Amino acid sequence: MIEVIPAIDLIGGQCVRLTQGDYDRKTTYYKDPLDAALRYEECGAGRLHLVDLDGAKASRPANLGVLERIAARTSLEVQYGGGIKSTEALRDVFGSGASRAICGSIAVARPDLLREHIRRCREATRKPFGVNVPLMYRYADQIIETVIEERVPIVFTSAGDPKSRTAQLHEAGCKVAHVVSSSKFARKSEEAGVDAVVAEGSEAGGHNGREETPTMVLTPHVRRAVRIPLLAAGGIATGRGMLAAFALGAEGVQLGTRFALTRESSASEEFKRLCLSLEEGGTTLALKKLAPTRLVRNDFCRAVEEAESRGATAEELSALLGRGRPKRGIFEGDLSEGELEIGQAASLLRDLPSAGEVVRQIVREYDEALPTLRRLGPL
Repeated sequence: MIEVIPAIDLIGGQCVRLTQGDYDRKTTYYKDPLDAALRYEECGAGRLHLVDLDGAKASRPANLGVLERIAARTSLEVQYGGGIKSTEALRDVFGSGASRAICGSIAVARPDLLREHIRRCREATRKPFGVNVPLMYRYADQIIETVIEERVPIVFTSAGDPKSRTAQLHEAGCKVAHVVSSSKFARKSEEAGVDAVVAEGSEAGGHNGREETPTMVLTPHVRRAVRIPLLAAGGIATGRGMLAAFALGAEGVQLGTRFALTRESSASEEFKRLCLSLEEGGTTLALKKLAPTRLVRNDFCRAVEEAESRGATAEELSALLGRGRPKRGIFEGDLSEGELEIGQAASLLRDLPSAGEVVRQIVREYDEALPTLRRLGPL
């Protein structure tokens, strides 16, 4: 069952909607957001999401008075996001009546939160674990500094030149795997000294390579191109998928979508439920003039497709994209206007297990499928 959670965007204590994320182009729908909240409650909503746009801009909650009034005058469970950058702000939000708080960029902008998660992971397992670092991300320097200080054993880099960081990470004792979308970049990664490459096919969610090569084709290409260990990624969510990747020459696999749709995942429950309902064709590659990105076909994605079909420029697409759409969609649960990044493998999934159950299930499926493959014998 899909639960629809209405959202109210707040500027100056009023209910508004921005045009393409532009603060100077806003439409006011309710001068008093309580009126909108009451209407949602009358229509049967049980929860409400408040987006403090003033707070997001000012880096501190700015519409707590609205939160207090809605929490006091309705029975709605209210979740609040925007500008929550400190423990004090978090206390203020809960003290004003919120049942949930949405913290987005703070998790990476503040190394102490990343440090906390690394330490919790270390407490939970004695096995090796890693941290993903998109090298072109604006907080990459802070993430890498924290990773080195915390002696994280494995770092997966992507979206940038691995040569810029590999030596630094090796000096700190980290193993480095770099994500590539072609055999050309795999060779460059090997030359840069990385310990392994991840061949990520176009089935993967989020940012993709411009080559749009699927995993079934990309994996053997990269296997021929490099001698270092190879992991396959993109469209792999089952034990049979892992077995297929090994048959193509991979020594390991990287799973994104399967673990995004687990109980431990920090993605919103609304996002998870939607992804688990997707059928074949439920995602598409869009934003190709910016960075090809696999998205769920929602209202925002359809707006992008319409813009691309009429020949929109990269600048026009960037304006349409705005800022913060992935957070808005994946973590805050805006299923209409958020940027919902997930891989094609979501259409194979219908359950929401724990991460541990995923690992055990994939190993079990692999073990069950392997004898079948062996029985086929040589051709």
